[in-house]
Amino acid sequence: MPDTSSDLIAVLTGDLVKSTEMDAATIDDVREVISVAVAQAMEWPLPGIVGPEFYRGDAWQLAVTQPHGFLRLATWIKAKLAASESRARTRIAIGLGTVEALDRKAVSRSLGEAFVLSGRLLESMGRTQDMDVALPVQREDLYWLPAVVSACDVIVARWTRSQAEVASLFLIPDAPSQLEAANALNRHRQSVNRVYHDAGVFALLALITAAERALMQPYGSVHGSGKATK
Repeated sequence: MPDTSSDLIAVLTGDLVKSTEMDAATIDDVREVISVAVAQAMEWPLPGIVGPEFYRGDAWQLAVTQPHGFLRLATWIKAKLAASESRARTRIAIGLGTVEALDRKAVSRSLGEAFVLSGRLLESMGRTQDMDVALPVQREDLYWLPAVVSACDVIVARWTRSQAEVASLFLIPDAPSQLEAANALNRHRQSVNRVYHDAGVFALLALITAAERALMQPYGSVHGSGKATK
């Protein structure tokens, strides 16, 4: 039986960019990269990932019942794809909203506002944008979040495969130091430092942290009195 809840969740619906140019083996490889990336993220202190479910050949969907982690997870998936042999890209449409029924065996059969927002957003994104978020009307306080999501997308889209390999290590919540990352990748610390700064990793992490803090703050604390709490 599907779970039912009125709490805010995040739904990530994606499809592969230029999938018509990929053969079946390549699409299978890309699906595997996404699946492994999500499995690794399930080991983070981020409970409540449901999926991914793949359908229609090049499409996929997952839900995050702790929505504050959606942006870190989305950029992590993009980073792991950028670091893969295929360097495939995926569009990701994020819907923040309530859920009526969450099917943990087949997430695409779930019902609720978040799923509707995510699906409609993917249809409207076109091919000029790879990641965006749709907000419920009751969260107008998050009006700035789409700009943050777009900025994160721009940063990740510019990474080379080598940069993505380095940058992905810093997306882990309990990220290693630059020296530890250099040792893990068998690289010079200076090269890791260049990626951290020149590839915009420091800025990406600041954007993700800002989004996480905002979504972890109770909605009433920023809207109940009309003033944000400190």
